[in-house]
Amino acid sequence: MPETIEAAIHKQLREVTSDEVMIREIHVMSDDINRFGRPFTARDRLRQIYQRRVRNGRQRKIEDPWLDKLEAALIALDAMSLDERLYSWTAKGPNGYFSGISTAIRPVLLSTNDLDHNPIT
Repeated sequence: MPETIEAAIHKQLREVTSDEVMIREIHVMSDDINRFGRPFTARDRLRQIYQRRVRNGRQRKIEDPWLDKLEAALIALDAMSLDERLYSWTAKGPNGYFSGISTAIRPVLLSTNDLDHNPIT
């Protein structure tokens, strides 16, 4: 029996923090239909967004650790099986906030912010 998405996210968070973290929200990322009436998956949409951001950042020669995270997210998206569901989530710890996109098997992208919502890299 696969573990619940909440348990999977807790496990993924333990890899980046030893703080006790409370998951606040979890949402299934749904597939959709584009303006031309063609279906697309949440995974395909994220892949398009991340590829564009990485390409634009690299073309402008921007040195930003976030671009490396987006490239790692693209690898995670490519590693997904067709039946893996994507979830967006937020969590709060004693020193800040976490948000991310995950499956029950793997993290895709993780963002950390301090208590004033400033990004932590």
